[in-house]
Amino acid sequence: MRRRLDPPTLRAAWWAFRASRHARAQLETHPLDTAMADLPPVPRLPERAERGVDAVLRMRREKCLVQAIVRQAWEAAHDRPRELVIGVAPLEGGQLRAHAWLEGDADLGFQELLRRGAPPRT
Repeated sequence: MRRRLDPPTLRAAWWAFRASRHARAQLETHPLDTAMADLPPVPRLPERAERGVDAVLRMRREKCLVQAIVRQAWEAAHDRPRELVIGVAPLEGGQLRAHAWLEGDADLGFQELLRRGAPPRT
């Protein structure tokens, strides 16, 4: 059974669309810390509206770093600050593959390289 989209979920989805687009654009020309700090403010919405955020990130097929930046901002706005983690894992031929996630999510066998704290709640 499909649940009906309520206004808070739609607002969260709209915020996630804008935030992910902004984070992606910022990452093209600015350092990570700038991209993390310069997102549109998270609207005050109930936690259940997070499904709108998840749906947008999934449908837009955002890269893991953009997903982590957007999710970190959402979590911090809901009093659940989590660190953003970037790690690498070896591939055949001596190459590396990178991945970004939030602290507490599965690291999938990646070796941690960098952590960034959650932005202050606005």
